[in-house]
Amino acid sequence: MKKPNYKNDVKNINKNADKKKAGNNKKSDKDYSALIAKGIIAVFIFSLLITVYNQKLEISELNSIYEDVEYEYKEKEEELKKLKKELKMVDSQEFIEKQAREKLKMVKPNEKVYIDTSKKEKTD
Repeated sequence: MKKPNYKNDVKNINKNADKKKAGNNKKSDKDYSALIAKGIIAVFIFSLLITVYNQKLEISELNSIYEDVEYEYKEKEEELKKLKKELKMVDSQEFIEKQAREKLKMVKPNEKVYIDTSKKEKTD
């Protein structure tokens, strides 16, 4: 029988321990790289969410402005229709006569004008 050689056994044990440590270092490097990758992905997703939220706010604000402008446009369109109608009336003889009577206080020949003095006394 052989005599047990403890020195060789100790060396083998130390070698195995060194291999395990080296393996653990590789594993821990992989753990850190996975953790860093997850962190980068989390930061990317977070910035993407912030961008989407800001764009949603901006779209909401622009929709509000659009509605205001659309309402104003419709008002101006109606005003334009009224002015076009009035412009057509301006060329008519009746409109000219009405303006002459009301603004210039003109009367037709042989026409009598009656002034109600009771209205003036009430306002004074």
